[in-house]
Amino acid sequence: MKIRLLLFPLALIIFLSSCTTIKDTIYVQDVNVKGLVTQPPLNITVKDTASFTISPKFFINTKKSYNGLIEGHTKVNSSGFFQIDTIVNGNEIKYTETPGANVHDFKGENLHWSIPDYFISVDVDLPLSRRVVLSGGFNLSSKDKTNLYGYRAGLGFIAAKDNIGLRIDGGIIIQKYTFEAASVIIRNYENSESQVYFFMDKESSTNINGYFSLTLNTYYENFPVNFLLNAGYSGQSLIDYSPADPDNRYYIHSPSYRITDLRGEAFASFVNLSPGFYAKINNWVRFVFAVRFFFELDIEDSESSNFIIPMMQLDLNF
Repeated sequence: MKIRLLLFPLALIIFLSSCTTIKDTIYVQDVNVKGLVTQPPLNITVKDTASFTISPKFFINTKKSYNGLIEGHTKVNSSGFFQIDTIVNGNEIKYTETPGANVHDFKGENLHWSIPDYFISVDVDLPLSRRVVLSGGFNLSSKDKTNLYGYRAGLGFIAAKDNIGLRIDGGIIIQKYTFEAASVIIRNYENSESQVYFFMDKESSTNINGYFSLTLNTYYENFPVNFLLNAGYSGQSLIDYSPADPDNRYYIHSPSYRITDLRGEAFASFVNLSPGFYAKINNWVRFVFAVRFFFELDIEDSESSNFIIPMMQLDLNF
């Protein structure tokens, strides 16, 4: 019995020492995203008591695409490309990095964001108290025959005095995106041998992000038109994926197996400023128009990060 007890840890040590150390490093090469620029709410305050309101809205996107850089691309050669060698052995094809070629940082654009031409939404205000409302909404857009939908939920706080209305909103936006992501996994063995694997993932993603919005407006009863100014912040996670589905041919389950994920996050953060006006049609309906200026802060880009989105809105008060 004592001999058996001694042999077991010895066998375990021999097994572990014979395992090859494998390290996989994941890189993102190129991502194509379809999705809209999410919209924090813009709400008018004309009295210091909340009311039940339904607000259909229509938005026009003047910027149809946006390109930028996500961190985590492989090193590239002097021409800006990831250079590899192809090794053919019978029916087997293996890819390896060309020695000494990929030594430069990638300086191009590997994020390509396609934005719908327009989209519609419907927001609802449900009073919880005199000055607090439960605010929610639904939006729908389409890009290349792909429907993209989203939801919003939050709280609004209102105040009105001396012909000036104030509203503060905060909450979350749940938004669907679709994307195609090209990834590279470089596998390194302890004997300095390496191998390159390529993946192309086509998926949809539903991401949750927060928003904050503040709206100031006038409300002079005798004026045909009153004015508004909205400012806010919103974040957008554009992609969320893992390269391909793991299987035993790719993932080796070993105590000495390690994965390093160098992909940067495709996250856009926007500060927006929206001047506009509204007109009272009758005691129950008003028309709202604003031009929303969005300024993107996080994505490295080589083009203007400003978005101009005109919007029209009807407020139906009950």
